[in-house]
Amino acid sequence: MSVGGDPRPRAVVPYGTEAERRVAAATVRAHLVGGGLLAYPTETVYGLGGLLSDEGLTSLAALKARPRDKPFLLLLRDRSEAGALSWTPAAELLADSFWPGPLTLILDDPEGAFPAGARADDGGVAIRVSPHPAVRDLLEVAGGPLTSTSANRPGERPARSVEDLSWLAESRAGELLVLDAGRLPEAHPSTIVDCRGRPRLIRPGAIEEGRIRSALADIDGDYDARAGSGRDEERAGTTFNLLFVCTGNTCRSPMAEGVTRALLAERGWGPVAVTSAGVAAAVGAPASAGALRVAAGQGIDLADHRARQLSRERVHWADLILAMGPAHVEAVHHLGGGDRVDLLTSFASEGAEERAIQDPFGGSDAAYEETYLTLRRAIENALERLAPILAP
Repeated sequence: MSVGGDPRPRAVVPYGTEAERRVAAATVRAHLVGGGLLAYPTETVYGLGGLLSDEGLTSLAALKARPRDKPFLLLLRDRSEAGALSWTPAAELLADSFWPGPLTLILDDPEGAFPAGARADDGGVAIRVSPHPAVRDLLEVAGGPLTSTSANRPGERPARSVEDLSWLAESRAGELLVLDAGRLPEAHPSTIVDCRGRPRLIRPGAIEEGRIRSALADIDGDYDARAGSGRDEERAGTTFNLLFVCTGNTCRSPMAEGVTRALLAERGWGPVAVTSAGVAAAVGAPASAGALRVAAGQGIDLADHRARQLSRERVHWADLILAMGPAHVEAVHHLGGGDRVDLLTSFASEGAEERAIQDPFGGSDAAYEETYLTLRRAIENALERLAPILAP
């Protein structure tokens, strides 16, 4: 089947259903290994790409009439395929909040692990994890990252169907395999955020800027996302980073985070960063209804909270990690927390009391109220211990 009357027919392969993708798998794999390019559906628009190789990058640049020094973004199966990149806390948080999804992150490639066609002159590499089932299956067939760029001419409307790809008939960039999943629904392209240093919105898109700012609120207030260098910290003006940890990051640790922010504001202790995470978080879940109601009754708004997963990067970021129970302390130890982690009750009482903070999840508002009051008392005592280093 030809596209747009191309005298050199390009194959169009049905790729909209799981069964169609299974049938096409061997053909797609052989095409990619042979250096061929694909037009394929994503959750936003049709894209163009191929394997991360010099041959594939050269062909893709020719197809898009794009200078080789302007890199292509990469689609990944998961975050592990970008392990060589420098993950800042902001990047970690955004990936936890919006991946898989229409969010492209730009990270630094300090070791030059990715080829020039995917890496900018300043070392940046753009990556995304797509939720589209066709992309997931395609990446499994490819066995690794694929390059990606929108399948339209610069300045023209995004391609949402095979019919929109007719301009490719004019290309002389070699064979192209078109994976047809039908017409895609109207959607914005992916949002692009540069996470090197202070997070910066590069291109608005499917994820609104307000959601990005909300997700970053706990680490992107008046300072840069910390990347492990003293210069970053000095420029940011922060002196102390505090992390609360519970199980799901929807009840205890969000309330602890909210209480701490309120108490810090009362004291005027500005240069302190506070966040929370869960050892088994349903990433992106809101605070529980009980936590929302009880906190709101105390003047603390948790409406914008979204659950975050505890990670090695978050543990590394924190100067002090206060956990709700012994299992959470152990989880932090496994991620390199060392002597920076303690039970909240133990730290607050200088070792006189060692008990877990009651988990109110699924309980009554009275249970949430009791947990809230326990948290507040413990945090007030913890801040008294920290006063010598945190008070202005």
